[in-house]
Amino acid sequence: MRESEAMEQSVVIVGGGPTGSWLACELRVAGVPTVVLERDPGIDPRSRALTVHPRTIETLALRDAHRDLLAEGGRIPSGHFAVLDERLDFRGLDTDFPFTLTIPQARTTELLRRRALGLGADLRRGHRVTDCAETGDGVAVSVEGPDGAAGGRRRSRIVSGTPYRCGHGNGQGDGRGNGHRIRTG
Repeated sequence: MRESEAMEQSVVIVGGGPTGSWLACELRVAGVPTVVLERDPGIDPRSRALTVHPRTIETLALRDAHRDLLAEGGRIPSGHFAVLDERLDFRGLDTDFPFTLTIPQARTTELLRRRALGLGADLRRGHRVTDCAETGDGVAVSVEGPDGAAGGRRRSRIVSGTPYRCGHGNGQGDGRGNGHRIRTG
């Protein structure tokens, strides 16, 4: 199957961080062909987040996707949140995971990326969405790959991104779009 045909039959996810990788996992479990487009050629080693909270671990556990994270992360039974005077104590929660898990975001991304690949997702690093537009039956996506334009415009059923706005000349998530958010449902 040609690359353009694969994109036309797939859900396109803009952004290959933890959220995009997890969404790819969920879609693949449901049997949905999925392409993840991530502008960065590699995973950024500088973490923006260091913890995974109990309810997130529960969600991952529903798919048995939590074990690698638990094996690598540290467990902290209480934590500071915002400007609260008291620490939050997770031991009182009705959960099998009464702690926050400390693990760098880069590592979380890598573990979820591996899982998505194992489930058959197509993850393309170094691919930047330059434009997208809703059509009557999906979304038209323009992509620039590592070697320049990746075949021009592609059609897809859905584009998901957090955040992503469609618009001419829009870099991935840079907010310069025309203000139309892509529906993800």
